[in-house]
Amino acid sequence: LTLLYGWKVAGIPKKVAEESRPLSIASVLVRSWHSSCHTLVPPPCGSQWARPKTSILEAIADWLGFKQTAGREVDLRTCFDSTMPETGRVANIRRGVPSNIATLWAYSWQGPRRCVVNGEQSRIIKPTRSIPQGCSGAADTACSVLALWDAHMHTHHPEVGAWAYIDDRTIG
Repeated sequence: LTLLYGWKVAGIPKKVAEESRPLSIASVLVRSWHSSCHTLVPPPCGSQWARPKTSILEAIADWLGFKQTAGREVDLRTCFDSTMPETGRVANIRRGVPSNIATLWAYSWQGPRRCVVNGEQSRIIKPTRSIPQGCSGAADTACSVLALWDAHMHTHHPEVGAWAYIDDRTIG
């Protein structure tokens, strides 16, 4: 696990100089293998706009075209950080991701991590939760975990419009 799934975490700067978004980077072998698994992963379901050949602009246009009196967006900033690997695995399987791929991704997320800040590496961190942003399966898993929200909204609140873009949720 340590040799194959060692992740390096680096901060990608945001618009504000003091803020950054962590991005986890694995070996080329791991990234290539995880990316090749995408041919077997079904597209996101329901109102999830992170589907092939769609953009955030199309999602916004759809939202603006919905007859509504109010709207609200929720950015689940800690979605990737707070998801347990087992939760992600089960959610992926429920969505139709093959069990062996969902299990492989969950296993890889438990690999050791080193944070890189100003070129300095931290001691090894052994994570107990989180999906490394930068893993090819991270966005798919966020879609899978949050698919229950989409199903709940459409079943219990059909009069409310609901849109989703990976870890962002919007209602109208």
